[in-house]
Amino acid sequence: MKWISVLGDSICTFEGYNAKGYYVYYDKAIKQENGIKSVSDTWWHKVINYLDGQLCVNNSYAGSTVTGADFPSASSELRINDLSDTLHKPDIILIAMGFNDYAFGIETKGSGDVSSFDYAFGYMLDKISLRYPNTELICSTIPKGFVKDFSNSLFPMDFVKYDISKYNDIIRSSCQQRNIRLADIASLGTGFETLDGVHPTAEGHKTIAEMWINSLEKNSFTE
Repeated sequence: MKWISVLGDSICTFEGYNAKGYYVYYDKAIKQENGIKSVSDTWWHKVINYLDGQLCVNNSYAGSTVTGADFPSASSELRINDLSDTLHKPDIILIAMGFNDYAFGIETKGSGDVSSFDYAFGYMLDKISLRYPNTELICSTIPKGFVKDFSNSLFPMDFVKYDISKYNDIIRSSCQQRNIRLADIASLGTGFETLDGVHPTAEGHKTIAEMWINSLEKNSFTE
């Protein structure tokens, strides 16, 4: 059995499964509104089961970005240290970060420090690899959500005016440069169901899990 941790933002949170003090989006009311009955309905729980694993730590913080040096940035020391617990270090870390950097219009390139997405994403991966040298990292690209009953309306295209492909290309190249496994779910072109354009419903979580598993079954490794 593998111990698997998750590094994510609001889409990966779930009440009762995140570290104390971490901001959670999926609380009791939101879960009910989105038709999520239990943790087994989340995409990450489904992927962990597919990988024959058990949750080590769900290190997900609603609203967090990759960029920035301080908590709750995914590049911060506290977030990275919190990927393990007192008993276990993860065998695998699922990394699903970058949506908030995209939504906030964070600079993709140019600054040469953690205020730009290209530098911060690589910096995050390097720090995690250094802290957990025997752990396999699997990163996903950023998929697009649609509002339920309006499946032709993809959130990133309608509400955010930045080019999501630039962020996904940085994720791809950062993983390729480091020989880190990539679940390129954005390349599948499948939108996931939401009520608000961002946070998946139970059906949306199922779709994201299927995209992850589809990518992993294709041995989506960087070369």
